[in-house]
Amino acid sequence: MKSNVPGFLAIIAGVIGVIAGIVGSTGFYATVFAIAAELAPASAVILGWVLAILDVLASLGGITVIIGGVLILAYKIGLGKFLIGLGIGMSLIGIIISIVIAAVGGAAIAAIFGLVAVIITLKGIAIVLSIIARQLCRKVE
Repeated sequence: MKSNVPGFLAIIAGVIGVIAGIVGSTGFYATVFAIAAELAPASAVILGWVLAILDVLASLGGITVIIGGVLILAYKIGLGKFLIGLGIGMSLIGIIISIVIAAVGGAAIAAIFGLVAVIITLKGIAIVLSIIARQLCRKVE
């Protein structure tokens, strides 16, 4: 029998993410669409629809993580992990970029304290819980 812990953990992470106001970056998908449309103009319409759907899911943030947790509970683990990554991934990338910029600018100590500060906020807790949920899915599959 498979464990339900990853699904419930993802749902909790999603609820915290909704409370914290986590949303994915929509600018990333616009950039991807522009590059894809330039490389394959014939498939621009289809790529536009796919990227629009991904954009909506990413912008829902915590709600997408909750949906991913429900799918994990329904044993749709691959799709659930994908949605969790999509809902929380852009927030994680944004935090990593901020820390790297601080560290490169000569503020390594400030970057470390910034990382600790992010982890203890609601956004940080949601991100950490969602990563743990995705990692636990590997052990369940």
